[in-house]
Amino acid sequence: MFKLPIILLGWGVFAVDAFLVVVAIVSRDMGDDAAGRGAGLFWGFVGLVFVLAGGAGLYFSGRAHSWPGVIGSIVPLALPLLIFFGTDVEAYIHKIRAGFESRKQGRYADPAQSPTTRVHAAALLMYLCGKTDEPFDWNQRPFFLRFASEDNQELRAAWTELRERAGI
Repeated sequence: MFKLPIILLGWGVFAVDAFLVVVAIVSRDMGDDAAGRGAGLFWGFVGLVFVLAGGAGLYFSGRAHSWPGVIGSIVPLALPLLIFFGTDVEAYIHKIRAGFESRKQGRYADPAQSPTTRVHAAALLMYLCGKTDEPFDWNQRPFFLRFASEDNQELRAAWTELRERAGI
């Protein structure tokens, strides 16, 4: 059941590694100083050793139906990819997690901004529904400030009253 996806994953990683090794071998010199000339060729041949060893291990362990061998062959093939692209993937994962964390607090990074946003949203809704003459009617300020409460029951009561006042 899970054998085919593992083998396909292994050969996919092998193909990506082989492509990167070929690119490193055939690339031009990576600089015009002595340290850069031949660096691509050198690292390409170092990578070639690992790709050939990983590919041979993947091939022979797959033919022998040795699933620990297949997984063990995928690890050295995936290691260069993790080294080169791991920090990018990790940064992307942290960015996604930070986005989820900010959604828990609302749109603003500062949690104290959420009550302010609720106050102004209520005032703007009253203005857009034609119930006030200004986007923030100071005569309605005591009502709007009820939206700054952290008490859920108070907030629900304020939202219910807002819907009634706005005619929604």
